[in-house]
Amino acid sequence: MARAFLWTAVSEVLLFLATGALGLVAVDVAGFRRHVGAALFTAIFGCMMHAVVLTYFAVTGKLMHQAVALGKLSVEPFERLRRSKKRITLLVGLGMLSIAVAVGTGAWRLSGTQGPRWHLLAASAAAMVNCVVFYQQYNLIFEAQQSLGEVMREYESIRAAGGQTSQSPA
Repeated sequence: MARAFLWTAVSEVLLFLATGALGLVAVDVAGFRRHVGAALFTAIFGCMMHAVVLTYFAVTGKLMHQAVALGKLSVEPFERLRRSKKRITLLVGLGMLSIAVAVGTGAWRLSGTQGPRWHLLAASAAAMVNCVVFYQQYNLIFEAQQSLGEVMREYESIRAAGGQTSQSPA
């Protein structure tokens, strides 16, 4: 997951840069349409990435919880993941909020009620915030991936040794 996330995070940063460049060079209606289209795609892709990260942590937590409970393993890796999940939730909210502010100021700009400097500031901030958020998310995903692998290897070794790993039928 960490490798796939890294690839998509780099793609999202490149989309931020391309969208910004299209906005800076737009001088006519067609140029603004290209910028708006790229901005909408970039915003949707970024929000989708954040949603996937949150889903990854939810599923990883469930898998780890089941393995820890069924294999009667140490709960320390699961507790570490729970702490990471709280941090991920904050990071996801920060990333999505910055994207929403950039899109909102862009919509105000198109309606003529805001100056371009506010949108440029919000969009630049969103790009920078998401770069930092993606870096933090990558580190947390990598740690979660390592913890899950460790717990699952331990669970499999207990299961292979004939330990009680499933509930008996009622």
